[in-house]
Amino acid sequence: MGPLMAANSNGILLSRFAEEDEIIMLRRETGSNVERLDSPYTSVGNLVAVNDSGAAAGDMFSDRELKQMKDVFGVPVETGTVAGFSQVGAVVTASNSGALAHPRASEEDLRWLKEVLRVECDVSSINGGVPFVSSGVIVNSRAAVVGTSTTGPELFILGKAFKV
Repeated sequence: MGPLMAANSNGILLSRFAEEDEIIMLRRETGSNVERLDSPYTSVGNLVAVNDSGAAAGDMFSDRELKQMKDVFGVPVETGTVAGFSQVGAVVTASNSGALAHPRASEEDLRWLKEVLRVECDVSSINGGVPFVSSGVIVNSRAAVVGTSTTGPELFILGKAFKV
C-alpha cells in the first residue's frame, strides 16, 4: 500500500486505481478525507512525503494536483527534489516527530524539508544500506517498524530522527 498512497491525520490520497469500495471503507474506518489523486501519476506514496504540518511533493505536479493535495492533507504543499530525486516520498519518510532522508540528501535538501515539514530531518539508509528509506520503514509519532535487515547504526539514527 505504501507506494500507492500518502496520508496524514487529515486525509488520505490514493492512486487513481483505488476501487470505490476501498475508498468507502477507508473513509468509514478513519473518518478522514479520502480521495483518488486526479493525476496520471499512480505511486502517490513515492512522490509525496507528508505529515500534519506540511507536504513535500515531487516537482512534476501541476498546480491543480498540488491544490488537491493541499485540500486533502489540509497542509501547505511545496515541490522540489531530494538527493536529485523527484520521487520525494521514496527518499523521505516523515512523521510529526521527525523525518529521515536519503543518505545523499544535501544540506540544502534538509533545510527545505525542515521548512516544509516543520521537523528536524536526518539522513540514513535502511535495511542494510537501502537509500530509499520509505521502502523499509513505517513510522508515526509513537513508533517505527523497520525491515529485519536494518542495522544497529541505522536503528540508532532512526531512533534519533523520530524520537522513538
